[in-house]
Amino acid sequence: MPHLRFLFATGVVVLSVLPSACASDELPKPAQVRSEFNAALKPGDSSEKIEAYFKRRSLEFDYDHYQQRYQSTMRSTKSNFHAISIYVRVDKEKRFETVDASDSYTMP
Repeated sequence: MPHLRFLFATGVVVLSVLPSACASDELPKPAQVRSEFNAALKPGDSSEKIEAYFKRRSLEFDYDHYQQRYQSTMRSTKSNFHAISIYVRVDKEKRFETVDASDSYTMP
């Protein structure tokens, strides 16, 4: 009988944690992020315009000159693991070319 109580208690704990672990977070879908960037930035836009857009969105970013891109991470406030990685590719004069956004699951 003690084993049944243990199994029941374990089941209750698992079921009480499961909904919060599966709850959706507040992050937009990557396709929505790409759409928003593409609506705000056009090919050939300057680095000043790109950086202003990141700042307007309150997104921390940096520039990777080896990869010729700006990069940023939108972290979920409801999940320690889910984030959206954003990469804004630019030409040699740092003018906007394309944006990519994708789900990322990592440690904070």
